[in-house]
Amino acid sequence: MAGRRVRHSVVAVAALVATGCSCSRDHGPDPEAISVANPQVRACDLLLDRAQPVALQFDESVVGRIAERGGKMAVSFAARADAPMHGVARRTSTSPLSLVQQTCYDRSGRVVSGTSVSVD
Repeated sequence: MAGRRVRHSVVAVAALVATGCSCSRDHGPDPEAISVANPQVRACDLLLDRAQPVALQFDESVVGRIAERGGKMAVSFAARADAPMHGVARRTSTSPLSLVQQTCYDRSGRVVSGTSVSVD
C-alpha cells in the first residue's frame, strides 16, 4: 500500500514539473526575451528590431499585443495586477532582438524615465 502511494506521488510531481516548465527539446528552458527592472513600471510600449521572425509568449502576469512590419516588432504589454513586472515574455525562437525605442508607464499612466526594459 505504501509503495502505491509513493508511485502516485512521483507521477503527480512529474506531471507538475512537466506542465510548469517552458522548455525546448534542444536548448532547455526558453530564453527570457523581455524583462522589466524598474518596480514602478506597470505597462510598456516597445519597438524592437529583428533580423528574422521571432515568436514571443507573454507571461501570465501581463496582457500584451504584438504587431510586425518588415524587420520591426511593436510590442505593448501591461500588468494584469498593480504589481511589479519582471519576466514579461519568453521567445519561442532563437532569432536575436534589439530594443530600438521604449516608453514605459507607472500605475498612474505617467511616463517612467530611464531604462526600464531589457531585451535579450
